[in-house]
Amino acid sequence: MGMANDYRATIYGRPATVRAKLSLFDNHIAPYARPQPVQDFVDRVMEDWKENKLSMGTIKTLFSILKDFVKFAWKHDLDTKRLNFLHFGDRVKPQNKIKVWNALEVKAALTDARIKDWDLFCLMTVALETGIRRGELFALTWEDINILKGEITISKSLDLDTNEVGPTKTKQTRTIQMSANVAKLLEKCYLPGREGDRCFKAFNPNQKLKALCKQGGLPVISWHALRHCYATTLLEKGISPKWVSAQLGHAKLSTTFDCYWEVFNKKVNIDGMYD
Repeated sequence: MGMANDYRATIYGRPATVRAKLSLFDNHIAPYARPQPVQDFVDRVMEDWKENKLSMGTIKTLFSILKDFVKFAWKHDLDTKRLNFLHFGDRVKPQNKIKVWNALEVKAALTDARIKDWDLFCLMTVALETGIRRGELFALTWEDINILKGEITISKSLDLDTNEVGPTKTKQTRTIQMSANVAKLLEKCYLPGREGDRCFKAFNPNQKLKALCKQGGLPVISWHALRHCYATTLLEKGISPKWVSAQLGHAKLSTTFDCYWEVFNKKVNIDGMYD
């Protein structure tokens, strides 16, 4: 178990993420970690996942941990996509269609929020016009905001369960562009001398958003779906996927394509393209 103990110390991220990864690692990978050929180890791990009838969501997370652990312990690059297809290919389901608001629904929701709940309106505006994750939004401090340059620096994320601040999901810092509308709103909210303070009071906004949707007769979406609204709107306007990916903080451009393939896969008119 020495290699497993050594690996545990390398798991890094937001507190809730670390706890979840350690639990999965301890239950479904670590028990089989001992000096042996890497294929024998992987085969036993695959048997465990099947015997325990784990969900595909759990398996997806486990594959990420397994890949890192095998690289750490055996210095071997594991082809997890191939393993997933071989062992769980019959269980893979098509991704559900991403549920988002159209432009009219966004305007209606913001108008309603502005009248009923100013704090919610501010949060929704920033989320819909920057695409930043919920934890990143609540971790923002005023020193992260550069009104003059129209930029926001995102370097941390708040765990709403523990109120602890940790790194972003990808453990990377990024600087994103904000719209004039967001800049104007943040400037209005700012008070001098509060550079180290958080920009927004932290709470779970899903309940308020759900109530707003029902009261306004709008499609009920989750808070995370506001991020999808931002991304799909930009992509449908023809904005570069690479630029959108950077704004969203995706570790790889392929993640953006995987998430929003439905947007890219629309039929286009190519008649007379050289006319």
